[in-house]
Amino acid sequence: MTENPTQKLLSIYDVARQIGADSRKLEQWAKDESIPTPSASFETNHTQYWVEIDVIEWAKIFDTMVAQSTNVDYAFATLVDKLAAKAKEMKRYADRVGGYSSGRSYTKGRAKELVHEVTGIYKLVSSLNEFGIQPKEKKDEINGYLSEAKTKLGMD
Repeated sequence: MTENPTQKLLSIYDVARQIGADSRKLEQWAKDESIPTPSASFETNHTQYWVEIDVIEWAKIFDTMVAQSTNVDYAFATLVDKLAAKAKEMKRYADRVGGYSSGRSYTKGRAKELVHEVTGIYKLVSSLNEFGIQPKEKKDEINGYLSEAKTKLGMD
């Protein structure tokens, strides 16, 4: 069987349009050797071209990368929510130091250690995302709880 000599060549822009992707993102993936993108069928003047059958492979890669990105975003949001809950818990512990209340309470020294630990976790989580902790409201909430806990414990 012979190849079809009239097979249409598709630029990265054409491929992106067909699968609903951003052509710049596909270009980035094509240059990244760790991502198994289809090899271009033809190249001229530094422009690569693919054939129609390659669109199926590009679509699979796009779906996989989007799914991974969505999972990472969801995991990061979950981590931020857990951090906010932990910061709120630290504020409650700071409120209870030295008092007699129902529920868990810690000595002032142990409460300070816990606040330091959560502050370290906050810095780590902030460094995991290029924009830090997002959304801003969640960042402000966490900062507020930690600030109140530090003030109550004399850590300012």
